[in-house]
Amino acid sequence: MFVGLNDMMEALNSKPLQDIKMNIATPDDIKEDSSKVLQWLDSRKSSKVIVHFDLDVLDLREFRSLLVANPATYEEMKDQVPTSSSMETIIRVLQDVAKAHDVVGLGITEHFPWDAYNLQNMLQRLPLLGDINKKDKAPYNWIF
Repeated sequence: MFVGLNDMMEALNSKPLQDIKMNIATPDDIKEDSSKVLQWLDSRKSSKVIVHFDLDVLDLREFRSLLVANPATYEEMKDQVPTSSSMETIIRVLQDVAKAHDVVGLGITEHFPWDAYNLQNMLQRLPLLGDINKKDKAPYNWIF
């Protein structure tokens, strides 16, 4: 089940994904309560739950360590990207799941710490900490 998904809705409505009957809980579905997620889990009768938590389900207006929140394009993206789930909403959903089911795994992905990256670049060029003659920024370490 995709929980909190705020984009790619067109792709999720494609025939291949419809054929596998992928269930979706949008940010609006989980805003007030976790019932849609809990009902789906109950219907699966699973004995164990593994959570794959992509941080990009969080609203970039609240959490900016996301690829889409690049400082160079942040203002533009803030207006283009749909409102996503708040941290408190995701905390509640995951707590509710853990209270009702045996969560045995939690993977956290899609973290891109822009502020840490920019601070590292700044510190590398300051007196006593780095090279005061350095003019260029380190390139991003893109792995995809």
